[in-house]
Amino acid sequence: MSSRLSPRLTEIIRLCGKGRVIADIGCDHAFVCIRLIEGNAYGKALAMDVRSGPLAAASANIRDAGLSGRIETRLSDGLEKLRPGEADTVLIAGMGGDLIMRILEAGMDRLPPDVRLVLGPQSHVPEVRAYLLQNGFRITEEVFLKDDGKYYALMIAGRGEDTPYSEVELAFGRFPIRLQDPVLDTWLSDRCGKLTAIIDSLKNVSTQQSAERIHALTSEKTLAEAALRQIRRE
Repeated sequence: MSSRLSPRLTEIIRLCGKGRVIADIGCDHAFVCIRLIEGNAYGKALAMDVRSGPLAAASANIRDAGLSGRIETRLSDGLEKLRPGEADTVLIAGMGGDLIMRILEAGMDRLPPDVRLVLGPQSHVPEVRAYLLQNGFRITEEVFLKDDGKYYALMIAGRGEDTPYSEVELAFGRFPIRLQDPVLDTWLSDRCGKLTAIIDSLKNVSTQQSAERIHALTSEKTLAEAALRQIRRE
């Protein structure tokens, strides 16, 4: 099993920590649930997916691991089939941030007061941060990592008030910036270079659309450069 776990999944498992019951929303192959139960990090796991195909594959993997008694599969649209307060940890990763926010919004009443959210949005990451802060959650840890040539943001959140985030922190994550994360530094440097090239190419096009695009990209580059200065303590 270990050889099949990517660096991203390994980090997700670490962030899940220990608890009573974990619900993996969009469980896909159920490898995370299997590893957590094998390590006795949780007493029970709920492997949930909206698609019957991946859920069938998950069920087969669970049977092969001999864990059918401790990992239950459920065909569920988001948190729909999760009973209120049933899971103290909810994992939602491997999907767009807009979908993660919709899932949380629709199932907020099913989350217990002490819930631990482990989230891995693959898009709209700043919006996910803002959504959490605006809905009574506090981000307690966030990591930025590279896996197979792609970059991923992973975060833990629990209920509670947090100090306001700056625009730079919302865009790129308070914890990676404060911890001077070298992976984020590399990504920001590359992003600034790409933005500069795009902006320079657009300067040769005199249209309203190109002017608006230059303005948006310049704003993004300014934020990225500010984040770099904070990481490098400049």
